[in-house]
Order: sequence, then structure tokens, then C-alpha cells
Amino acid sequence: MVEVNPNLKEDGMKIIYLRPGDVLGGWTVLDKIGEGGFSAVYLVKDSKGSEYAMKTESVNAIAKVLKAEYYVLTELKKAKATHFCDILDSGLVGENKYVVMTLVGQTLTDLRKHDPTQKIQKFTMGCALSVGMKCLEAIEELHNIGYLHRDIKPGNFAIGRKNLRQIYLLDFGLCRKYLNDQSSIRNPRRSAGFRGTIRYASISCHVSREQCRKDDLESWMYQQLTVGYLPWKSMEDKDEVGQCKQLCRKDEYIKELFGGCPREYITIMRLIDSIRYYSKPEYRKITNLLLDALRNNGVSEYPYDWEKYLEPSKSAGTNEFAVL
Repeated sequence: MVEVNPNLKEDGMKIIYLRPGDVLGGWTVLDKIGEGGFSAVYLVKDSKGSEYAMKTESVNAIAKVLKAEYYVLTELKKAKATHFCDILDSGLVGENKYVVMTLVGQTLTDLRKHDPTQKIQKFTMGCALSVGMKCLEAIEELHNIGYLHRDIKPGNFAIGRKNLRQIYLLDFGLCRKYLNDQSSIRNPRRSAGFRGTIRYASISCHVSREQCRKDDLESWMYQQLTVGYLPWKSMEDKDEVGQCKQLCRKDEYIKELFGGCPREYITIMRLIDSIRYYSKPEYRKITNLLLDALRNNGVSEYPYDWEKYLEPSKSAGTNEFAVL
């Protein structure tokens, strides 16, 4: 049975709910695995019993997030990008728009929080460096098709369920195309609203400056900390966090920001800070610095930390999965 969330009274905010056993477009609902402001995510199966994720959205939703995600993922598939979910199906049934896509595993946030082998919420250095390279590859693939993500954070990266070393970039609700129809970079707006998550947002976000490719990399850098701690972690005020991020660029504070991290991180941060609005980031140079950090610290890429306690999934109940 389909029902509407009664607490969301405005038509533009309605979420259409499905129950286990409901069939939508030939896909059978097994369970609800997540809910966002404008949509819900379900575990579904096809006629052969294979499991996937289905994201639904009301046709009345003001923010057409599902349409944007469908378009971005379709463009990524055309470009043969390797760090993104495949779209299996999409359609409209009644007041439900839906997209069926790859079912992924846990997010980096969940993996860091729930690792039973670690007393502190952090990844080992080798794991952090290796995963960081794959996250960087994903961001570059998105940039290559002309989009900024604008909400890079550990919660928007997930691992595969069968391949525990696969990294997926998720959630394209805040994406913005930075190229125009002539494939030239769009001119920046005089002022841009805040987009992203306060903890991981770039300095440009805090000062209402138009974001560019650099800003996705800055957010990526904040999630790279191998000590698992950001100096502004306990702050909630957006302006206070922005000021702290700027303060951390000073020589006496940048070492605090990257305390316990490979020394190459400071070089990477300064390299990212030097990128201008119209400039293409040096992704390869950043990757090489991460490889240097692996060698200089005598650590290896594999196995990943979660390979000690997770097994590749074959069925719904084996591993948790991310909310797309």
C-alpha cells in the first residue's frame, strides 16, 4: 500500500511511502532503507531475486532531485566512469517517480564509526591514503563531465557490497554544471548561496563565493585526515567554522590541522588552495603526492580496514547499505 507522510503538508514536500511487498514498475519492495527531505530509498528485487536500490520522489516535489541524479548518472555512464552507481530502470507510476540503481555497501562515515578493530574513529594510514586516491578519481570523473558535486564528505562515499575495495560517489542533489553549452566554464555569480555540509564545506562556501572544481577538492581534503579529527568538529555556527578554516591556513595552525598525518598533506592543501576559479586541478600531481606518502611512511594500500570484519555480500542481510 502506498501512503503519504502526513507530517509534510505542503504538496512540494510530500514523500510517497511504499511497504514491503508493493510492486512498482515490476520491482518488488523488500524494505525501506532510507529517507531524505524529498525522497525515500528502498531495497527492491527483480523477478530473479537480484537486489537493487530504488529511489522514489513525488511528482509534486519542488526540488527535482531525482531528475538531476538520473541525468548526472546517465552522463557518467556514457563517459564510462567507474565510481558511480549504474541505473537499471526509471519510470513513473501514479504519483511516484522512481529510479532503480546499484545497491551499495556502507558509507565511509559508517565504516569509520563502527570499526570494531579501532578504539578511535579513524582509518589506518594506508587505508586512508588508498581510499583517498579512489575518492579523488571519482571527483575527477564527475568534473570531467562538467559537474561539481558541492557536498563532498565521507557520508557520500560508499563501498561495494560484493567488491569491498570499490568506492562509489553518491548523492547528486546539490550538483551544479560548471560548463555552459559551448563547454566553456560558466562565469561566477557575484554571490552564491551556501551549498554543502558545514563541517566539510570549502572556505568559498562560507563567504558566499561561487564554487569551482577546487572546492570539491578542498572538501575532499578535510575528509582525508588520518587522525579522524577536525579542529572545528565541535563547532555548529557556520561563520565560526569558516573563520576556523581560514585560521588553519596559517603556518602555526596548519600543522595542528594535519597533526599525525603524512607531511605530504600540507603540500596537497597548499596546492589545492592555489587553484583559481577557471583552472583545472592537477589531479595526477595530488595522486602522486599520496603515493609518495604511502612509500615514505612504509604503509601499503591493502587490505582495507573493513576487510578484517566484513565479507562480500550475497544477500540482503549480510551487510548494511548506504542511503543513496
